Amino acid sequence: DKWILSKYSKLVKKCTELMDSFDFSQTMKEIEYFLWHELADHYIEMAKAAIHNNLNKESIQYTLHTIGLGILKLFAPFFPHITEEIYQHLYKQTEGEKSIHISNWPTEILYDEEAVDKGEVVKDFIAKIRAYKSEQGIALNAPLPVKETYAPREIISTLRENSEIIKATLKLPDTHRFIEGKPDVKEVIVAVKPNPAVIGPRFKQEAHKIIEWIKQHQTEIIEKIQRNKDLTWRDLKELSIDLDEKLLEGNYITIESKPQIKGKEIVHREPFYLVISK
Repeated sequence: DKWILSKYSKLVKKCTELMDSFDFSQTMKEIEYFLWHELADHYIEMAKAAIHNNLNKESIQYTLHTIGLGILKLFAPFFPHITEEIYQHLYKQTEGEKSIHISNWPTEILYDEEAVDKGEVVKDFIAKIRAYKSEQGIALNAPLPVKETYAPREIISTLRENSEIIKATLKLPDTHRFIEGKPDVKEVIVAVKPNPAVIGPRFKQEAHKIIEWIKQHQTEIIEKIQRNKDLTWRDLKELSIDLDEKLLEGNYITIESKPQIKGKEIVHREPFYLVISK
């Protein structure tokens, strides 16, 4: 809550300065960015999970009420009618003023630099893992079977301090641990991709056949690369290409790899490593 209230206070200060200099267009951009990319994308998602798990309810209610009213007042000069209607329905009874347009302009509440820094760490972690869920086609509200998270010393304490809200938002197991440092990771090749832009000019009419062969013989090629770090065209005997040119070094192929710890699946989103339960 201190994180978003500090960000909100910074917004109020910025918008006040912009309005005083009649820069109305930039004022709108600042409000919209905060509303969508700080409040909606991040704080609201964390707040929903926290309330569902009975965490910090009173603090969240105060924060949502305060920022909701403040954003409404910032928008009021630009959208006078809709902001007035919302004020009458949601805020008049508690605020007392007959109209939003005669109420006081928002003021800064607090600015806690440490809270902002820590909040950004939590936001970054949650955003990266939510992005991973989306990439994998996992519903954002679905449980994520992650046993452990590894992170550098300078941020691991922040993750631990906020472990309850992180676990609630990402649906991590209660037994999830946050561990300082970097795990002993081994990069395992999972795919080999032919590069048509290099293979085409080099082999002309034979290029299509070579590209398709590489796609269909992934396991064989991966095993050769794992043994020897690279391979030559001559190593691919079925293609009958009598050349010593190296495929990786020559950019004829690229490899796709995944980090693993002793056979366990790892999700790596810099600077975080997550160990997936099986």
